[in-house]
Amino acid sequence: GGGKQRTLDSLRNIVKEAWDSVSSEDLVGLIESMPARCQAVIDVDGGPARY
Repeated sequence: GGGKQRTLDSLRNIVKEAWDSVSSEDLVGLIESMPARCQAVIDVDGGPARY
């Protein structure tokens, strides 16, 4: 019904606002840390990794 659509639209707006608030610098930092994050997961054989 219409209520579900409003809820979905609201969720989309919230997610878009959150994504738009992430800075380029934050994204670069996450990308640059990916090799270490992947290695941490490899080191624990796919289990929970502390990073």
